[in-house]
Amino acid sequence: MTHLIMKSIKTLFESHIKGDSENDIAELLAPKQGYETLQSVQVFEDAIPDKKSDEAAYPCLVIRWVEGTEDDDSATETFEVLVCAFSDEGREIAESWAGVIAGRVRSILRQTRLIGGNRFQRVGDIKSINAKFDPGEKHFSHHYVTIRSQWQYPLPDITSMEG
Repeated sequence: MTHLIMKSIKTLFESHIKGDSENDIAELLAPKQGYETLQSVQVFEDAIPDKKSDEAAYPCLVIRWVEGTEDDDSATETFEVLVCAFSDEGREIAESWAGVIAGRVRSILRQTRLIGGNRFQRVGDIKSINAKFDPGEKHFSHHYVTIRSQWQYPLPDITSMEG
């Protein structure tokens, strides 16, 4: 089920990148690494693909599974959306871009209670974590924000299956 939830989250954000809603990410064109141009936000599952160079990948969202729990009736899966931003002008500008994109991501998640054909329900709080960097780190033009959300779905009643 985790793969289905991840695909559903990816589809959710891709629909907002294409401009299907007033809270779109589509109108956000953020700096593209290594170029003096702007590009729309891309969405990846698990990680930035190896075939993508750093220059072609930013700005982007990376959707990752974090953990899952189950009880007798339901399962809850925790996913994070890693917001990745870049600016040739330095980390402060990249942090501003990451904050703007993260705000849109949070808004989309707040407005979305059900995904995957209404199979998965968002539960709990949406949590954001701003990356903290050592000033000496090499990625002085990048910034990252992690946004966590939980998705719950019912488990089949195994007592009715026994027989």
